[in-house]
Amino acid sequence: MASKGAHARGTDGSDHAHRHRVVDRYRRSARDRRRARALLVIDGTIAIAMASLTALAVAWRDGRGTDARAMDAMVTCAMIAVLAFHGATRTGDKRDLKATRRSALAALACGTWRSGRELWARFVGANERNAVSWTWSEGASVLVEKALGVSVKPGMFYPAFVNAEVLCELAFVVLPLGAHLMCVGIDHQSKKKER
Repeated sequence: MASKGAHARGTDGSDHAHRHRVVDRYRRSARDRRRARALLVIDGTIAIAMASLTALAVAWRDGRGTDARAMDAMVTCAMIAVLAFHGATRTGDKRDLKATRRSALAALACGTWRSGRELWARFVGANERNAVSWTWSEGASVLVEKALGVSVKPGMFYPAFVNAEVLCELAFVVLPLGAHLMCVGIDHQSKKKER
């Protein structure tokens, strides 16, 4: 059909009410699949950024060894990224979203482990110099010193990096949980309509 008032041959244009259109539940399902995919992609991107920043900070620290908390952060973030991106690729499955739900739950478990471990270390009073945010602070101070020739103490960067680490840990729990709940809602609606 052409625009500007032209009609299909044999009609006068008044049959628009009888034309096919997509049912609302299918529109909602497609919209929710896009949102679940977006949540998982954001989660995976944050995990890659955190793992990369931790690896760079460890490399910049001038020969200091890697501690267990930094290694745990890198490994856990890499696992979260793999699981999140795997779940995001499976949201297009027309039959069901079991793989996406499983991936989101596994990413949620890894994120909960990461957040729980750091929260426990903060409450127990573990040495903050082993925290990931302190590793980032040390790496940033070495980078600034090499780039600008100015000696900066790591404590200057520490408050900002603690806030960034806490936001990442929160995202590792909230984003996969949201994606999982969206997938459960989509599956529930589709099974409800089949009955």
